[in-house]
Amino acid sequence: MKKRLIFLPLLLLLCACGNARETNLLSPVSALAFDANEANLVLTVETAWQDSTEGSATPQYLTGKARTIPQCFTAIASGVGSDLYFSHAQVLILDTQVAQHNMLDLCKFLCSDSEIRLGIRFAVAHNTSAAQILQAWAPNGDIPGFALERILAQGKVRHNAIDMPFFRFYNQLLSGADANLPAITLGPDGQAIPDGTARFAGGKFIGFTEGDPTNAVST
Repeated sequence: MKKRLIFLPLLLLLCACGNARETNLLSPVSALAFDANEANLVLTVETAWQDSTEGSATPQYLTGKARTIPQCFTAIASGVGSDLYFSHAQVLILDTQVAQHNMLDLCKFLCSDSEIRLGIRFAVAHNTSAAQILQAWAPNGDIPGFALERILAQGKVRHNAIDMPFFRFYNQLLSGADANLPAITLGPDGQAIPDGTARFAGGKFIGFTEGDPTNAVST
């Protein structure tokens, strides 16, 4: 009986493969950015393409504009010749206008999409757009989205950014508590760098706080 239980997860995975989308028709998304203007929300996604096993991946950027969050995802998917695959997305950057909306709406939508990982890291763009942060120069030829994820993941250790994955931020919003996200800006060399903390109350962005971000609420 124990052996059957051990192999059950494997059997489930094998069964799921029959319904999986063809991998050659997928465009893997490594990071996302949400901006807003007077007319629309603007979603920018970074896809990482690799032509061969020997070659390095090359980031490409796609943009979709619409009035609502779901419509943005539909708009961006309609302009791609393959399905967007969000399971590898590392980071979601928000501009301050988007963050001033009720963040619960965005969180609920992301939860409704089973491809979005609960561990994706959120951050707020400071003094620039979210798309500019997403496409910022990264050292060593790294894909910018992956570089951003490392910056945020290591922030707590380096005392320059709070570590705030999606599930933790969403739990804070659901509890009605004040919440925080790391703020990211562009440094003098054009590289994305931590820049304090973005504060939220009532599910909406209310301002930035300077100083040691690890002193902010992050649990």
